[in-house]
This record gives sequence, C-alpha cells and structure tokens, in this order.
Amino acid sequence: MSLANYNLPLHPQFAAAIEKNIGKRRMGRASAVPAGTTFIVSNFPAFAGTQIIDGGSSVALTSNDGLAGSFIFLSCGIVSGNSCKFVTATAATRRQWNPRLRMKFLASQSALLVRQHYGLFSAEPSALAAAGLGAGGLSAAVFNYDTGVDTGGAVGFWGCECANAVGSTRVTTGFPLVAGNYYEAEIVINDLAGNVEFWMADHGPVATVTRDVPLKLIATIQSTLPVAATPLLAGQTTTTLTTVTRRSTAGEYILIQD
Repeated sequence: MSLANYNLPLHPQFAAAIEKNIGKRRMGRASAVPAGTTFIVSNFPAFAGTQIIDGGSSVALTSNDGLAGSFIFLSCGIVSGNSCKFVTATAATRRQWNPRLRMKFLASQSALLVRQHYGLFSAEPSALAAAGLGAGGLSAAVFNYDTGVDTGGAVGFWGCECANAVGSTRVTTGFPLVAGNYYEAEIVINDLAGNVEFWMADHGPVATVTRDVPLKLIATIQSTLPVAATPLLAGQTTTTLTTVTRRSTAGEYILIQD
C-alpha cells in the first residue's frame, strides 16, 4: 500500500477531531489496492465498483496508480443514462452518529454532459438529477455536479446538496470542477448543531499532483438534512448524459463516527 493512501492531509478541524476523539469514535476505511481492482477494507462495509448499463458497451475495472496513490476507475456504457459507481454494499452510517466522511477521488474525465454524486445517501442516486435527491425519496449529503441542471454561471463548479427524503437544499459553490483532477473532499455532519459542512481540496492533474493543499470549507447547509435515523450508504456515482462513456475513479474513503 502506498504511503499516500494512508496520509490524512490535515486541516485544523480534522486534526482536532482526530486528536480529541479518535479513541472514542469508530473509524473505518476502504483503500484501493496498488495495481489492483479491489479495495482493502477495515471496519467499513464491502466496497466495490459496479455498472448500471442499459445497452451499449462498458469498460472493466482498471487500476490507475500514480503520484497521488492508488486509484481504481470504472467507465459506464455509451447510452445516455448509463452509470457506474463505487458504493458500499450495506449502510455505513446515520446522521445521528455525527459522521465525518473523507473521500479521495478523480473527477470524471469530462465535465460535459455528465452527472456526478459523491458522499452519503440512503439509496444509490445515479438516476436522480442534482437538486432532486429529496424529491426522489433519498436522504443524502453529497457533493455533486450535473450539467443537466448546472447551466449558465453554475457550469464548471461543484454543488453541495442535503436531502431529507422530501426536499433538497443545494448550494452551487464557487469551487471549480476540473475534469480528471484529483480531489479530496470531506462531509461533516453535526447532528446536535443541525448542519452539514462540505470541505474540498483540488490537488490538480493526477500526473503532476500538488500534495499539500489544505481542505477549504466551501458550503454549510442547515436545512433538509438527512433524516436522523435513516441508514446511509457511502460512495460515488457517475452517469453519462450523452452517447460517450464517462468515468468514476475512487482512491480511498475514510469514515469517522460515534
């Protein structure tokens, strides 16, 4: 396992949480196996890549190791609506457990005609448009990007969404989404305070990674939070909105919770 897979780039909030609470809270992770197509899992639900295909062709799981560590990528089919995903096989957490999810991934190789969700959700969300997770019956806290929804000044910027299985609150941030770049992202749910924080760092192209980029708080949402007792999966989905494949690439997921 590469050292980069086990380094936790620390911003003050994350460091304080580890120092104060690591002995009191559960911690699990799923890390991509170097030169492999599976994940090493510790105190974390089974985690693997799968495809949702309605015709067309697809590309098998492939390893993609580099300066940023080990990654596994999966491409969806070439029919609009085809998806690929890395999602836990069973529930990983609940809002009332105050989860802190750290994700390490590469954005899809194209920012055109694509839908991407990254984070926590009560059911796999690939078929649901951004800003529509709650109306689709999901509890969720996710980073997302959807060119079917994001138009005009929203094109090329990450969104953050919370959903309570009835409605959604979505913020379009000023944080750029660059196709293929390596991102670290963190979702922090504070059940008592009633808010969800979204942190992100852009480390640039995977071939020329900028290592010590601190996480930046890009959004805080205080409404339509995931239903407190609803079990939540962890993972990411990518959906093509055209007849060209789109890619989902995962490196590592770390979950700290009560």
